[in-house]
Amino acid sequence: MTDLSKLGNLNHYLPRDFNPRIRDEWIANIAKDIPSGSKIIDVASGNRPYMNLFSHCEYYSHEFEGNKEILDTFRGEKEKDNKKYDYQGDITNLTEIKDESFDYVLCTEVLEHTPEPIKAIKELTRICKKGGQIILTAPFTSGLHQEPFHFYSGFSPHFYEYVANKYNLLKVKEIKSQGDFFKLMSWFTNLAMQFRLPDSSDYIVNTVSHYMQSYYLTMSETFGDSSGNIVDTSKHFTIGYMVIYEKI
Repeated sequence: MTDLSKLGNLNHYLPRDFNPRIRDEWIANIAKDIPSGSKIIDVASGNRPYMNLFSHCEYYSHEFEGNKEILDTFRGEKEKDNKKYDYQGDITNLTEIKDESFDYVLCTEVLEHTPEPIKAIKELTRICKKGGQIILTAPFTSGLHQEPFHFYSGFSPHFYEYVANKYNLLKVKEIKSQGDFFKLMSWFTNLAMQFRLPDSSDYIVNTVSHYMQSYYLTMSETFGDSSGNIVDTSKHFTIGYMVIYEKI
């Protein structure tokens, strides 16, 4: 039998919550710097996973029309309580909300679920105060999920730059990748290991999964976004992007 310890650093183990953990930590760091009492709306907030991060703020939640019965099973949502949201409606036409109502607008993993994402960002811009910030995350590479409301696999940094320049209302403050190519491959390994060959043992599946995740994380540290010297292949693929716009 092959000695797997010679093939990679098996001390590296990537948790199965790797995908949301990157953006959760990013949003948590942003939340700490938001002044107390700021008004923030969490657009298409699902089961409101970030509400507690903004306990020092005036937090409002929204759910978009059509998603009332779609559950966020990725975060363990088992039922939808539509009464808990402050606003409901089409994300491209938030008629209940006045212009420049909020200091911060948060919208995470939503743009791929709306047929007109540019119109959605324009509407988020309308309800954000001048000098305020719009905090976005969306995939760059994703499989079908929350069907039938899934329209895009993801968006590139050029998309966010294009939208910022389209109406001359936004300035890009930050675009950050949710991991490099190697972290993406580690995430795909998690997905792939959900499929089991006939008669495969738990030991084989767990060993292969452990090794592949360790291998890709080692490659990321050597060539990827944590190495300080990102190779082209590493830059061109990622789980998604995290963006901060400032309204000008």
